[in-house]
Amino acid sequence: MSNQPLSKYLIMIALSTLVALPISTPALKLKNIEIASREESTSIDLAFDKPFDYNITAIAGGLLIIIYKVNKVECSVPEITDNRFISSINIENVKKTLKVRINTTKLSKRFVSYKLSRGKLLRVEIKPSVDHIITSMFEKRYEDLRGIKCLIVDDDDGINNGNLAGGVDVDRYYTFYNENLGLGWDTITIMHNQKSIPLEKLAPYDLIIWITGINAVPETIGKEKLNTIDRYLKGGGKIVLISQNLFSDSPYETVAFFKDKLNIASVDYDTKISSVQYLPANNEEEEISLKSIISPAGNWGDGMILPDGGDSSGRAILKGADDRYYGITSKTAGIALFTVELANVDGPFKRLDILKSAIDYIMCE
Repeated sequence: MSNQPLSKYLIMIALSTLVALPISTPALKLKNIEIASREESTSIDLAFDKPFDYNITAIAGGLLIIIYKVNKVECSVPEITDNRFISSINIENVKKTLKVRINTTKLSKRFVSYKLSRGKLLRVEIKPSVDHIITSMFEKRYEDLRGIKCLIVDDDDGINNGNLAGGVDVDRYYTFYNENLGLGWDTITIMHNQKSIPLEKLAPYDLIIWITGINAVPETIGKEKLNTIDRYLKGGGKIVLISQNLFSDSPYETVAFFKDKLNIASVDYDTKISSVQYLPANNEEEEISLKSIISPAGNWGDGMILPDGGDSSGRAILKGADDRYYGITSKTAGIALFTVELANVDGPFKRLDILKSAIDYIMCE
């Protein structure tokens, strides 16, 4: 960007945006702007051509930081109150650079984008994963869910904590789910070439999150596993199945079972889909949805096609750019099925939003 002269650089940190507004005079030049996004923070570095000082004032909805070339003054960030989305803000003056770090709470606000408007306005957006109303709904429902017993079935082939084909290692991210969903759960591993696990080990749990690997040996969900899953569901259990090779690498009985339970007309195998749209629980509120980029490393999901007239049995939650579906949930069946590996979704909090929505739908009345 151009080296624009300025005497003041105003930064207002509001609840949803970070705005920087330069006012033109010859005193200082803004040389560079760097934006960094992390899972729980957004950083912005403003580099100037000369040393500077700054002051901070609390304003309605945020902070006002004024940068100017005068004698140094002592200042500190006012306490942030009544803000459930910003946990803290750190500001430093380091070698002619103003470093602003906004620490955001989990599953709330995070960096989305920034832009310059006519060379004068820098806008950095930090948006919630869902709007405030939906967030409140989730929080209430998850308070109700915290008493449920949950089990993760680690079915990624159990070889060296992964599988022979280099598929998803369940262990590396189920701990993240556990910590951030706050449900608390146990785990059980299905080892390589193990046909199934006894129903008795699933029966004490209200919810099962079953995660498979790729190119399982001899098959992803064979008849023994299917029998266990079917009996568990008949007993009133709920299951989230994350399996990108469920249809393309399972026997006919498994394919027919899930097609019937979720009212799937047909399936296209290994579609090489590269982008999937996350549909919110209320499809009318699509403007708050997340666009989740799926990047499978050499293996791809199976695209589900619904009958004409839509999803009478289940509710679509992931829809591909090819108009096939890669995530369907059904209250009636007690199943949420994802045929793309959620570990490949761009960003762990996006995965968590999707998983959270699926659990909420099948568990809550």
